[in-house]
Amino acid sequence: QSRKITKQGHRVDFSRRERYLPIINQALSPERPASHLPPTKSDFLSEQLAEGVNLAADFVDNPFCAAFKKVDDAVAAKQAYETKQIKQAFHSKEVRTDMAKIVETTEAERAPLAAAIAAAMVPVRHTIVIQVVP
Repeated sequence: QSRKITKQGHRVDFSRRERYLPIINQALSPERPASHLPPTKSDFLSEQLAEGVNLAADFVDNPFCAAFKKVDDAVAAKQAYETKQIKQAFHSKEVRTDMAKIVETTEAERAPLAAAIAAAMVPVRHTIVIQVVP
């Protein structure tokens, strides 16, 4: 099952330990930890690397945050509009006389919000640098 952000609003679950878990099986001495830049909680001993490091837990602020926030904000804007659309427009007096017009009008307003979600979903490129530190 794919765990990417979709038009249906599913989110990537980077906290699941069995997914997105880099494992380094290189012969590093226990006294010489590896490092991921920037230096925030970034020194890992070779034993930790051999077990696997949960980067999502150790790097809460990461290069993916801004891109995910854009998608989350776009989804929130669309959902806020849909709440108004249902509670106000679809329950108005006008809907009894011309439901098709209300649907057409409100869907015309909702369409750019849905398009903004699709536009916000862009690839994020990031390189993790692992190096032996003295």
